[in-house]
Amino acid sequence: MPDFERKLTYIFSILVLMLLPLVFMPAISISSAVDYINFEFLDKSNMQLALNTIDSRIKSLSADPENQLVMKLEIRDMDGYPVSGAGFRISSADEGAIISPSSGRTGSDGSCLVTYRPSIQEASAYKNGKAKTTITAYIPHTSVKDTLSFELVRIPVVFLHGYKAPSTIFDSFAGYLESKGFSTVSLDYDSDKGVAFGAAQLGELLEQEKAAYLEKGIQVKRFDLIGHSMGGLVARYYTGSQDYMHRNDVEKIIFVSVPQNGSSLAALGLKYYSDRGIFDLIPDSDLFTNALPNMRNKGLNDSIQAGSILGQYDEVVSAESASLDEWGIRTELFNVGENNFTVDKLLSGKIAEAANHKAVLYNKKIFKRVEEMLTTQLAFPIKK
Repeated sequence: MPDFERKLTYIFSILVLMLLPLVFMPAISISSAVDYINFEFLDKSNMQLALNTIDSRIKSLSADPENQLVMKLEIRDMDGYPVSGAGFRISSADEGAIISPSSGRTGSDGSCLVTYRPSIQEASAYKNGKAKTTITAYIPHTSVKDTLSFELVRIPVVFLHGYKAPSTIFDSFAGYLESKGFSTVSLDYDSDKGVAFGAAQLGELLEQEKAAYLEKGIQVKRFDLIGHSMGGLVARYYTGSQDYMHRNDVEKIIFVSVPQNGSSLAALGLKYYSDRGIFDLIPDSDLFTNALPNMRNKGLNDSIQAGSILGQYDEVVSAESASLDEWGIRTELFNVGENNFTVDKLLSGKIAEAANHKAVLYNKKIFKRVEEMLTTQLAFPIKK
């Protein structure tokens, strides 16, 4: 066969192979098909490919599968003109990451928007709370490529204190987690004003924290909450409200000695206090009989992972009150001190000092267990 005929047959075969998919993908326009064919005959070795984040401020992002990073891929010819219909592929060093699209073709302007969702990183991947990853975009069968490298950081942790407690009560707890590479912040709210007020304050804090992280070049989508006592109820109220659907900014809630059904000792507190906070903690308060039961999933959001810890001999929260059994969440019991409950202390009001109730925030075994909870998958509440 003459050389000319051989070349013509080859070109015809390529065209047939390229046009066949159009029969099964009628949505592709004729102009797009022409672009695809033209690209196949172009010299790709001198093309330029660029991959950049849409928001140039972002240099890091939290390793959260819901934390979507938006990038723009552009392909131009050697003269700098956009190449439409250019084929590309994208891969990530983060094997569990989701890239969409992972392969495709550029539009009429020579570009394509690409999204990346990181996977949950193994604890061993972090050094000083950071893990590195790289996204590579390339034109198949060429050496033309571009890489985008950035750091993945752990999902930030937010502490929520209990009734009449200062945010500094978490200093030891926060110090431990920060030594393990976590970033932490404590919400300082006026617990006298009640759970709903605390939830509103929490929403404001999370928005402020997102903005502060972005100013530092870190994109954060969700947070992990650690709520002690009344702080756990603040977390439930916040994530159960209708407004939360528009925020979706909590990955996990870890409850530490939380009166999920109220505290019988709150009635004793009425002898000394008369604010909204102490009323909220009474078992038959509007919070437990009306507000929480009428929220999403009866007051425990089923889209958020949950864990529960209780100190043995807790003076304020009984095992029954701390229970989340109706949602299928097991409460883990830790020995943090001796039984201090006596009739004399109850009658004198000294039981309200609650040594064991606070000791859970200074116990290294609990610190370690919470660290494990933050770095592993927890159960989701059963839908009710």
